[in-house]
Amino acid sequence: NAAGVPMVSPSSTAIALTEQGYTTTFRVIPKDDAEAVLLATHFRQSLEMDAVALVEWGGWEGSTDTFSNTFTSLGGSITSRSTVNSTDDYTATLTAISGESPDATFYVDNDANNAGFFSSVAHNLGLSIIGWDAVLGDESVLGVYATAAGSAAEGDYAGLNPRRTQDMPGYDTLNADYQAAGFPNYGDEAGMWGAFAYDAARIIIAAIDRADSADPAAIRDEIAATADYDGVVGTYEGFDANGDVMPQWSWLERYQNGEWVMVYPYKVFLPLVLNNFQ
Repeated sequence: NAAGVPMVSPSSTAIALTEQGYTTTFRVIPKDDAEAVLLATHFRQSLEMDAVALVEWGGWEGSTDTFSNTFTSLGGSITSRSTVNSTDDYTATLTAISGESPDATFYVDNDANNAGFFSSVAHNLGLSIIGWDAVLGDESVLGVYATAAGSAAEGDYAGLNPRRTQDMPGYDTLNADYQAAGFPNYGDEAGMWGAFAYDAARIIIAAIDRADSADPAAIRDEIAATADYDGVVGTYEGFDANGDVMPQWSWLERYQNGEWVMVYPYKVFLPLVLNNFQ
């Protein structure tokens, strides 16, 4: 940034990355709190919930901040906010919350076993709906959660990100090309990270082409002006004022009748996400 050189990260999800005031920082991968926006929006707008209790595992306060800000901006209220640092804290924390009678409890933790156990304790105390923010969890964590929660998982929600390779329109072609090229030291799958990295590089190359210049400032401006770029992951609508990608690739799952069912993918909540991430 001091040299004015722009960067496009395919892998840094930390919320603070793009909140430091640097005008040269961009990323194609969603932030850690993308699911929090999605859960808050769904709870308030689709399910018409009025009040939610918040619980975060220590260290994930940023996602809770985002959920709270989004939910209250839509007219909802927060009954309480708590931090836990051990599963031993669950019973006392949730007992206090049960007296508040919230419509749901939001919980953020990247440990699926912890989250599933949290759900079982909550349901035993009469708290019927848990909205779990899995941070960077993909669909592989859902089975772990369901096993740990048992029957309590019924009706729970999970917010997941980033995008699955099977939902990426260009992944099969990229992966076939990757395998044909042969990279013995890097595995036999391009993978999610490979897809985001490929798109980041191509967005930079496209910006250099449009700038028709090696001047970092000109290239930076063209990266910022990226619009409707068709990449491997999907169509990049652009970057917001902080340099965060639009859309934020995330989705919601709900546990119904013994299985996880996708509630909706990121596109449904795109307009609200654009507003909240600017």
